[in-house]
Amino acid sequence: AMSNSVLTKKILNKSKSKPTSRKNFGCFICKVVVPGPYLKLVIHFKHVHCMKTSKRVSNPLICGQNSCSAQLMSFRSFRHHLLECEYFQGDNVTSRTAVPQIESMSENESIDGSVDVDFDVAEKPKVCEKQVQVAKLFLNLRTTFNVTNSALNFFSAEMTKILAEAAKSPLSLIENAFTNLNSQTKRSAFYIKNFGYKSPKHLLSLQQRRWANRFEKLCILERNQALIPNHMSYLKSTKLHQLAMFCFCLLNLPPCLMSQLAHIHPFAVCKTLDVVEDNFGFVLREFMKELEELESEEGMLLDISDMPNFRIRGTLVSVSADTKGAHEIGGFMSPSANKFCRLCLIHRSEINFKSNVDQLVLRDRNNYDQAVVASNERVCDISQSGIKYASLLNASRYFHFAENLNFDAMHDFLEGVAPFSIKLVLHAMATIYPELGVDAAFLNQRIENFQYSFNDLSNKPSAKFTDDNIKASVNYSTRQRAGQNFCLINMFALLVGDKISEGNIHFT
Repeated sequence: AMSNSVLTKKILNKSKSKPTSRKNFGCFICKVVVPGPYLKLVIHFKHVHCMKTSKRVSNPLICGQNSCSAQLMSFRSFRHHLLECEYFQGDNVTSRTAVPQIESMSENESIDGSVDVDFDVAEKPKVCEKQVQVAKLFLNLRTTFNVTNSALNFFSAEMTKILAEAAKSPLSLIENAFTNLNSQTKRSAFYIKNFGYKSPKHLLSLQQRRWANRFEKLCILERNQALIPNHMSYLKSTKLHQLAMFCFCLLNLPPCLMSQLAHIHPFAVCKTLDVVEDNFGFVLREFMKELEELESEEGMLLDISDMPNFRIRGTLVSVSADTKGAHEIGGFMSPSANKFCRLCLIHRSEINFKSNVDQLVLRDRNNYDQAVVASNERVCDISQSGIKYASLLNASRYFHFAENLNFDAMHDFLEGVAPFSIKLVLHAMATIYPELGVDAAFLNQRIENFQYSFNDLSNKPSAKFTDDNIKASVNYSTRQRAGQNFCLINMFALLVGDKISEGNIHFT
């Protein structure tokens, strides 16, 4: 029988092994001491070694406290052993010199319920804290600011170079480099001072200048009570805040680069209502100032540090715009006028009788300038020539708007000629040849069942034709978008061609 003194000593030793009395356990994997109670060791296993501590394990858990090499097969028994281990020395604990190789923890482990969060088991090396911070930065840039992956790749490569060079510099210089550029105002000021950057100009349109003058008068009369008049409140149009963007591109670049967005440079953004009222004047006047310098004999001097006295010369070659915008920039009347064409002097009443270019009188610099003079002298002559005023772009040494041959393919063809031709053919099929069975139901079924190519899937036509719409003699709308009309006119022969007999005059 055991003596009472020995039994009391063992009971006292066990009482010292309570969970709250033992702290700073050693990790048998990474050989470090985890400060805190047993719960901190469990969290260390989860966050650092990606263990699952709520399941059983297939590989043994090593005690690792000083020279203890006990192996346990569950976290419950592992916890019990740590609280009873005779090698435990608290703050003086040291890791074992030889630790068996531990691959990973299985999904069949469970502890006593103190922590119930699952973490996937994986053989992952310890991740650098700075790398985690950089990864979170990239995620924030992607999710919050919609930064592209290519931009992140460029940012990562450039920052790697900068930090590699900055490793030899004091830390204060690196901090100042970011602190001095942490706002748009600071960055713009730095660009202007060091890179020759010119900030965009804010110009007032004619209407805005009128309201500004009116506001100044109100301020004189009622200094303390004057309010800026909200002239926008009087306009109920849905195009109230429609923007007009003016861009340019350099034609001496390779064709593969000219269509890329990075090589299409905007030089003005404004409200459409403002530019239309001023005949695009307050935008084009600024553009012509630089164009005049480019077209001069001296050219435009560029401030390039390693290329002194570097000058460039250039001119305006062509102007591309939609039909309405081109008419307004060129000084022409509306496309619905009798003299509607920018290319020739045809009258609307002559459309059905003049289908050959040889029958038309084309516009040139001479008849354009004569029409401008006549329009300035007599307003009634505007309808005779179709020109209201001279385009500001004609001040160029080499460019004249009468010789600008760029037309709006989308509005003129895809939303004009294409739906017009399709509706004429469908109207003939439904009224002249009803026995062919090319009606709305047939056409909609063919459109839905047609096997479109991958490139046409995003622009496949919508199956929403109706018999009334097809038979209407004055309605030439297909109720499709421009891209859908392009796909429809390309596939139209395949959609209905098997129903049409060879030699049909309306189809061919």
